[in-house]
Amino acid sequence: MKLTVELVLSWHPCCPPYDEQRLRELLGDGRTPLEICDLKEVPIVDRLWALLREEVFSKKDLQLLACDFAEQILPLFEPERDAATATFASAAAVGARYAAAAAVLAARYAAALQYDASWNFAPEEITRKQLAMVRARLGEKKDE
Repeated sequence: MKLTVELVLSWHPCCPPYDEQRLRELLGDGRTPLEICDLKEVPIVDRLWALLREEVFSKKDLQLLACDFAEQILPLFEPERDAATATFASAAAVGARYAAAAAVLAARYAAALQYDASWNFAPEEITRKQLAMVRARLGEKKDE
């Protein structure tokens, strides 16, 4: 599977910096998801934006990644843990246990909170770990 300029443009990336010309420079005739992981000239959050798609991962894998990310970001909130954070933790735990039908809403809730929290406020160390998790999941898919 390759991510092409046309495919990425269909997701409406931020322009600039990701207009058609820039995407052609970055992607050429297309890049595999693992190659996207290694595009050092693209910020990690933008690589994650391109990779965390149903065209790359199954819904179940996206839900599991969202739950993993949510669990990873929770320690940032521990000093000020409140009811919303507790709900967030519960949603992540439920989503991880039941990534199939029963926990779809919990996983989506966890994912939405995680994206807001980690992409906007998380230290780069956490986004690097998230990219490593995506890379590992891509490696697993390759072996299937």
